[in-house]
Amino acid sequence: MKTLADSYSDEKTIDLVAECFDYAVNFCKTDGDDFWNYLVISGITKQLEDGNPKFVLGHSAVEIVNMVFDKVNIPYDNTDYVAFERSPEYWAGWALAQYQIKSEQSYKKIHSLIGFSEMIGMYQTLHEAPIEKFFDKMDKRTANQQIGLKRQRERMGLSQSSLSRISGVSLKTIQAYEQGQKDLKRAKLETLNLFADILACEIEDLF
Repeated sequence: MKTLADSYSDEKTIDLVAECFDYAVNFCKTDGDDFWNYLVISGITKQLEDGNPKFVLGHSAVEIVNMVFDKVNIPYDNTDYVAFERSPEYWAGWALAQYQIKSEQSYKKIHSLIGFSEMIGMYQTLHEAPIEKFFDKMDKRTANQQIGLKRQRERMGLSQSSLSRISGVSLKTIQAYEQGQKDLKRAKLETLNLFADILACEIEDLF
């Protein structure tokens, strides 16, 4: 059973994630899907999942976004941020954080299910609806997901040759994995970890 402290931490996390997306997209002019990728790749989502008070209570959205940019080597300029109105990006981050807390799935797992632009596409019909409507859509995605190396690669906007260049795995091998000519489950754990890190997903999502 959650304590009052846990509930307070959850509320702060939800607001923080919502403000991070609002700030990154509307003030830093970063593409929403790109920032969603950066956020997961940076590893900061793990701190948010754990409710680490150093992150949840000790940093503003601006500071968190700047940390993300630092970790993925993206240049940035500090920009004043005041969330006067609730933007679609704010809503998407708000809904995303609530679903993570409710489902207890990792942000990496949720990232493998939906792109940020897809969440923005839900804004018009869902932003005034009960949050459970969003939960239902995400639960259906979890139940019906069809995930593999090719889907994860395309979700990240990478070509086969780009994945080959970044990972050091030959293009021919990647093509063989995606076409089922080679069994990815027989790949070395080192290779699987590498793919999972680059594609910001869990190893099991590659299969």
